[in-house]
Formats: sequence, C-alpha cells, structure tokens
Amino acid sequence: MTTIVPVAFLCGVSYYAGGKLNSTVPNGKYLTVDKSGVILNAVFDNPAQTPEERKANISDPIISVLKKYADMGYVIIEAGADERGMHAIAALPPNTKDITAELIKVVTDKKTENDIQKNK
Repeated sequence: MTTIVPVAFLCGVSYYAGGKLNSTVPNGKYLTVDKSGVILNAVFDNPAQTPEERKANISDPIISVLKKYADMGYVIIEAGADERGMHAIAALPPNTKDITAELIKVVTDKKTENDIQKNK
C-alpha cells in the first residue's frame, strides 16, 4: 500500500504536466508560395533583362506581395524544398520575435556551467 501512493502521485503529476506542456499548432495564418520557381521561370522567360530590370520586374513585385501578406499577419512558407526536403520561411509578420540570442545565451550558460562542474 505504501508504494501505491507515490506511484499514484507520480502518475497524477505526469498527467498534469503532460496537459500543460503539450505542443499544439497555433491557430495562425499560413500561406505557401513557390517563390523560387516563380523567380526561376521569370528569369528564364526573359534572359536578356538587365539586373535593374530584374529588380523592377521580378524582385520588387515579389517582395511587395510577400510584404502585403506578412503585414496582414501571415507566415509565408516557401513551398519549394531544398535537397534535404526542408522548407524555408519566405516572410514573417512584422511582430515576429527572433529568439536566437536567447538560445545562444542558454547554450553558452549551460556550457559554462558544465565547465565549472568539470573543474571542481
């Protein structure tokens, strides 16, 4: 009987934590685009264009469309995959927060902590 209580408690805590930590996909607004394919076709259709013409006729209009949807809060995912099958984010909403610095700090702090432990 004495082992049932701790096991029941552990099961209860695990159930509660699982409910709180479950990963759900946010109800965001997502779009896909084959931007690379559009650019490639436009360049092959007009190979004689100068870099300035390509910017005016291809790059600027594409950036304009991506910005329009990003400003409306859409996350735009590049539909064309790379050689590893990975997709890229083509545009993000303006209020998107980059947490790279936070990840670097956490990894650096952990490395420092591990180094301190080794030197004890």
